[in-house]
Amino acid sequence: MRPGSVPPPPLIPTGDSVATPQGWFSGGIVPTPVSRRYKAAMAVVAVAMVLLPLLYVGLIAAVAWAVQWHAVHDLSWLEGGGFLRVLLYGAPLVIGIILLLFLVKPLFARPREPQGRITLTHEEQPELFRFIGEICRLVHAPPPARVDVDCQVNASAGFRAGFASVFQNDLVLTIGLPLVAGMSARQLAGILAHEFGHFAQGGGMRVSFTVRSLNAWFSRVVYERDSLDLQLEEGAREGDFRIALILHVARGAVWLSRRFLWLLMVSGHALSCLLMRQMEFDADSYEAKVAGSQTFAETARRLGHLGAGLQVAAARLAVHWKERRLPDDLPGFIRHQASHLGPEVLERVDSAMDAAVTGSFDTHPAMPDRIRAAAALEEPGVCDRDGAAEELFRDFAGLCHRATRLHYATEYSLDVRDHNLVPVGELTAEGDARSDEYRALRSYAPGLDDLFRPVALDPASWVLPTVPAELHARIAAARSRILDASDRLLVSAQEQDRAIGEQERILVLEQLRAAKIRLKPSSTGDPAPDDETLVELRAHSEARAAAQALALDEAATWINDRLQAGLQLWWQDPPPEPDPVELRARQIEIETLSRTVSSLAVGAAALGRIRRAWQGLHTLFQNAEASRSPTALNEVTDQLRRELEVAVREISHPLVGLWYPFPHALGRRRITDLLTPEQPPASDLHRAYLQGAAALQILPPLYTRSLARLVTLALRGEGLGNLPDP
Repeated sequence: MRPGSVPPPPLIPTGDSVATPQGWFSGGIVPTPVSRRYKAAMAVVAVAMVLLPLLYVGLIAAVAWAVQWHAVHDLSWLEGGGFLRVLLYGAPLVIGIILLLFLVKPLFARPREPQGRITLTHEEQPELFRFIGEICRLVHAPPPARVDVDCQVNASAGFRAGFASVFQNDLVLTIGLPLVAGMSARQLAGILAHEFGHFAQGGGMRVSFTVRSLNAWFSRVVYERDSLDLQLEEGAREGDFRIALILHVARGAVWLSRRFLWLLMVSGHALSCLLMRQMEFDADSYEAKVAGSQTFAETARRLGHLGAGLQVAAARLAVHWKERRLPDDLPGFIRHQASHLGPEVLERVDSAMDAAVTGSFDTHPAMPDRIRAAAALEEPGVCDRDGAAEELFRDFAGLCHRATRLHYATEYSLDVRDHNLVPVGELTAEGDARSDEYRALRSYAPGLDDLFRPVALDPASWVLPTVPAELHARIAAARSRILDASDRLLVSAQEQDRAIGEQERILVLEQLRAAKIRLKPSSTGDPAPDDETLVELRAHSEARAAAQALALDEAATWINDRLQAGLQLWWQDPPPEPDPVELRARQIEIETLSRTVSSLAVGAAALGRIRRAWQGLHTLFQNAEASRSPTALNEVTDQLRRELEVAVREISHPLVGLWYPFPHALGRRRITDLLTPEQPPASDLHRAYLQGAAALQILPPLYTRSLARLVTLALRGEGLGNLPDP
């Protein structure tokens, strides 16, 4: 919208035309009063926040004047000619112009336009729009001109066209569909009342917008970098040394200007934080008045749970995408994860919220302070019904599906097709079953549940004739040994992991030295280790890892003995009413998974080499600019490339012909196909790097998942269920 233009009419009817949603609200609320002192404080903060950018404009003017003054009054530096005089005169001009460019650039920096949002219409969602309109009437806030939804665990209300809408009540409301999926209508009403509470007083909402916008602008221009920054850095690094020197000085001047901006940013933040916290308390009061003080506290905790559910969902999305499968309803997926966090996670989330303390520079009060303030109001609320918030929407499931696909495209840049989308119920059932199997594995094989400490299986042992009593005796003996040693095994595994991690870090340091990259002093100020010290440290870490291997290798034989005995029972013992098809399916699953586990275990040593070579390459890529010898750098990277190629071939050889044993969006896939880069690599080095990354991302989780499934089947064969936690 152009400044000064007329905003579109609100999409929500106002005044007498508002029809109260049947049974949602009763009565009205008293607006939260704003004192003259508070209004004066808002005005002072607003003026101060506007003055800060003016100070920045003054700096630009000062630099421009200095450049112009030098260009006009220092022409005498050129008298007598010569390259040095030209350099002395021209260098300040170049530095000043570059500095001016970088100073002026932030004035035109625009925030990233929000993506992944769907705009709703009154015709599509009449009940929702009536609900929003009634909340606006209760709060005495202007109704929004547009209502959007997305897949964030958040809701917001702001000016639709930025500063162009500040004086026109031209608002846009954005509702996160996970909030709708995971909350009641009363809780959602409170959240929307909070957002509109910021706009209940015209002056307050404009001050709030000005303060938030300027703080966001300062933060963006201080920390964001673009192509100009990269070009200046490359020019200073790769150009003629005389030009590079000038550009390095220019980079220093730009750095100083950003420190000045940082000071302005901190000053603005310090000036506004107290006022912003009070604005949050005022908005909270509207939430309590609409939804009730008790519901306010319940909503605060539910928001924390949904936030934790979002983190779990994000982690599981990464796991599922390895099989090119994603939930078709992300809000529903987040709700499921939030509802199945488990008592320990819920306790951590609630404890973290209860322990939060408001800091002097926080723009939002800590949640305990907000809950206490809302409780002190003792508001019963005016929302009469407590049904599910999604009841306000027509075809909520269809809307979630549309928003989910848009979210994948805009937030993750994924080209998601129909075959990639899986019903949430199916995916969550698989995920919950997988979690149960992982818990069984951790109890069954403490410290020996990953591919870097593999359990070797004999895939041919299931068909050997055995006596069930002998198998049960083997299981009991192995189980007793594992339970007795479980604590020691966990300690040994942790110590071995630390030793191997230290060994790998030392190898990386050795590779950096070989590539002529200067090592930095330690965080304690100690000098970087020399070659002799690195050799001694590596030998010590190798000895520590080997010392733990004896106990872990012995335990692996117990686990293997128990696992094979349990699987033989599950293989051979028919169910009460034998079904040949079911029995054969059971045997095929054991055959497939055991072959996968044993084949991966054969290549476990190669996977360790892949991890070390890939980490070395990755670190060299990050520090290549610091190498003092491109030849040495190329030699080290080429050596690591060859090591990666050999190790990938070695680990791939036993996997040839094996099918991926779990569902995949692209149908049946061979495991080795998953190690092939999807995009053509730019070079042999790039190919080796991508193959190494794929091996590390795919094979260890595949081994653990396959072994966990075999453990579950073996436990069924034992008839014992899960072992108690060690």
